[in-house]
Amino acid sequence: MPFGYPATVAEILRPGKKYRRGVLRLLRAFKCQHPWRGTVEHREELFRGLVEGLAQIYGISMPRFKFHKVVAPAPPGTSGSSWYSPAMHEIGIERKASVVTTLHEFAHALGKGERDAVIWSVNLFRRVFPRQYARLMAHGHMLMGR
Repeated sequence: MPFGYPATVAEILRPGKKYRRGVLRLLRAFKCQHPWRGTVEHREELFRGLVEGLAQIYGISMPRFKFHKVVAPAPPGTSGSSWYSPAMHEIGIERKASVVTTLHEFAHALGKGERDAVIWSVNLFRRVFPRQYARLMAHGHMLMGR
């Protein structure tokens, strides 16, 4: 796979994966806030709070966080061009408020490469959001809505 991505989601599943103390609690609290409801501004505030909380837990400076409004649907099979810029220490979430994508980009802020970022984010999402995970389909290394 290009850029070090795993070929499939199945190959990166780690049921017993460990996370730093406080990560699961933070993500469960985020889940209870229903981050897909409300205005774009409200959802941005929730996602920003998630990134800030993760940064505190992992002892890194808060990445700049850009949450762009949906102007057009993301192309099929993509996460909507979201990114992490190490030079700017900045996360950009484009088009789609995705928990998995936000976790993936945060994993890059921790210094993880593509494969490890997929492992970290997908397993964390799967553990805290099992019902939502079960509704997704794997497309290569990505999880997509049906």
